[in-house]
This record gives sequence, structure tokens and C-alpha cells, in this order.
Amino acid sequence: SQTITVNVTAKEVTVPAELNEKTAFVLGGMVSVVADNYTDKGAADDGTQWMVMDNYGKTGATLKMFPVYTDDYEIEKGPWVEYQIYIPAGEPTGEYRITGFFGQSNNISFDEGNHLNIAVKVNDGLVKKYNTLDGGYIAGDSHGWNMNILLAGHTMGLGNVGLKEGTNIIR
Repeated sequence: SQTITVNVTAKEVTVPAELNEKTAFVLGGMVSVVADNYTDKGAADDGTQWMVMDNYGKTGATLKMFPVYTDDYEIEKGPWVEYQIYIPAGEPTGEYRITGFFGQSNNISFDEGNHLNIAVKVNDGLVKKYNTLDGGYIAGDSHGWNMNILLAGHTMGLGNVGLKEGTNIIR
């Protein structure tokens, strides 16, 4: 028998009781949020919405919009999911870089251009639109598509955002 001593440094964090149980916490200046850990969601007027697909993706679940083909929505008119990020007192506030992980995709349409768009809004800031498909991405025929299959998706920087102490909303 062998005794192993493990030293652990812990920090007690006081949080408001009303926080949603799926709220993600910034600790050490970083936070990680899995797709199906949203705190709220809403459908577009036509009923299109984000749905959880269990047993898919790198974290055991992913989100997919159904129906899968729609016309472009005006900003803030499409289906949405919302995540809460909590920064406790004493943790860094200010600029944080957001990186999204997107699963492999088939082109939805070739006649309307090569795009699969999302929009991101942090707190009361401006909405920013992103095309999650790289230029030249063609399902079944491009290096990007082949790599997405091998790696089960790709990452994409979504810019830097300002986060404050307390609860932050990313939609």
C-alpha cells in the first residue's frame, strides 16, 4: 500500500441563488460551454428552432436547426439559443475571445452562395453575423469538407467580446 498526498487549492465562490443551473462560470479567466447547456431558446415565427441531437458531436450532444433549409432570417428574427456566463468577483472582466466549434456540414444551397450563417449577441451589444463555412467549402469535394469529417468539425473565431462581473448573456 502506498500513500499519495495531493494538494488542492480551492476558492469559495458566492453566487446568486437565482442563477440558472446551466450557467457556466469563468474561473482562471476561461470558460467552456457545451452546445446543449443553453439556458433559454426561442423559435422563429415560422416554427424553425434549434433542437438537441443526443449522442452526436465531441461532447455527446449538439444543436441542429430544424427544418434544415430556410431562407436567411433578418438579424434577431431567426431561432436562437441563449447561454449564461457568470464572472464571480475577483475573476478577470473585460475582453474575452469567443471560439465556436461547428460540426461537419453539407452545403445547404449552391445556387444562393456558399454559406451557413449564425448571429451572435453578447449582453446588450450589437449583433454580429458570421458565415460558419469557409470560402471554397463544398461538401464531398473540398479539402475543408474532408478535414471536417476527419476532425468531426472545425473551430472558428467569433471575435472578442466584453464581459462584466456577474451574469452575461450570449445569444
